[in-house]
Amino acid sequence: DENGRTCLHEACTSGDVEGLKAMLELGGKDLVMCADKNGRTCLHEACTSGDVEGLKAMLELGGKDLVMCADKNGRTCAHEACTSGDVEGLKAMLELGGKDLVMCADKNGRTCAHEACTSGDVEGLKAMLELGGKDLVMCADENGRTCLHEACTSGDVEGLKAMLELGGKDLVMCADKNGRTCAHEACTSGDVEGLKAMLELGGKDLVMCADENGRTCLHEACTSGDVEGLKAMLEL
Repeated sequence: DENGRTCLHEACTSGDVEGLKAMLELGGKDLVMCADKNGRTCLHEACTSGDVEGLKAMLELGGKDLVMCADKNGRTCAHEACTSGDVEGLKAMLELGGKDLVMCADKNGRTCAHEACTSGDVEGLKAMLELGGKDLVMCADENGRTCLHEACTSGDVEGLKAMLELGGKDLVMCADKNGRTCAHEACTSGDVEGLKAMLELGGKDLVMCADENGRTCLHEACTSGDVEGLKAMLEL
């Protein structure tokens, strides 16, 4: 249509798997690779709607070429799967795209791991960490925020601990463009367990970090009423 959307785009959006498969038999890879005016393929739509069966059928035709397609915002299908929490679809794509896919960042510098941490997709995050390792964990977006910043903000303790095993003190000490570390975020959100895990790595160096306004993690803990976190920092 005028927006570059094919019938397959619509079938993926509505979850019409039977219709999708019928079209794939006729159009093959040429159809699967069609992108609309925003650069979104049918696979983007399937990941957004959670159509795993349709997604797998398209992957058989498009393979890595399809998986690596990014829209005009630089978002791959893996970004969409992480946002929607489609773990099964994500794993199927990771088998094809590997580390190349995992390390793709959108126009804002956000990787799929950023999205997984924001949405709390721990299983998907761990699958990506196996491929991307420390390289992935240390990726910062245009605001200087790592995946660990997002995990601390959303309260994803399990994901946080998995990343700390890879990134160690280097990761813990990363500050965003406003000078805020992940510990600042943990104190703001009241994530005591995550904070303690970071303090084991960062120690006093982390506690003494101040943002652009001169606020330390102690300031944030006092503001949010995080007494347990405050006591843990004062012990250092």
